[in-house]
Amino acid sequence: VLDSPSREHWNNGGWRRRLEFLPRRNILSNSNNNDSPSECRQSNKSLEATIASPLGLLEELFGTDPWRLLLSTILLNRTRRIQVDVVMYHFLQRWSTPERVATVTDDATIEEMTRCIAPLGIKHRRAKGIVQFSQDYLRLIHCKEQQIEERYPSSNLPVEFQLTRRELLKLYHCGAYAADAYQIFIQRDWETIHPKDHALRAYVEWKRGEQSRHQE
Repeated sequence: VLDSPSREHWNNGGWRRRLEFLPRRNILSNSNNNDSPSECRQSNKSLEATIASPLGLLEELFGTDPWRLLLSTILLNRTRRIQVDVVMYHFLQRWSTPERVATVTDDATIEEMTRCIAPLGIKHRRAKGIVQFSQDYLRLIHCKEQQIEERYPSSNLPVEFQLTRRELLKLYHCGAYAADAYQIFIQRDWETIHPKDHALRAYVEWKRGEQSRHQE
């Protein structure tokens, strides 16, 4: 079990060095443990394009995994970022895919999940909400896969990367913040979006500035 980072770690800029604290193999990849092929979805987009920001946003780590990106926005809701880093690490060690979360139905496992996310508040309610969100997410992916196979049989882009804003807003616990984060970090669209969240807005402004600088 990984110990929580010390206060000194964070005071010395540990939030900027979170990549050292959260191992990429466990957090950013679904290849650990014995995941089935259906659980090991990968994007063909470069991860490096999403972790270059000096802002150190948690969402930057999940630019190749839509479910984890959306999960991070749920955990970040009304919660301090420092708390979420630790909780999300432990959560993904235990429930690494939407399939594993969606199948949680027994009270004992719900209680275990509740203890895991306890530092974030609204414990039992949020745990059940995460399960509901994952179930909704998998149903949406399944329906979307059927639609795309019928309309665009030659499409190579995974369905998870083709969700619309309207579809995202129908997912349990997903609001404007989640939809904005998905558009920015999954669809890589920071040119047309105007997020209200100050952190996302700062990232978009930084990204636009980087684009302008490279075009000069």
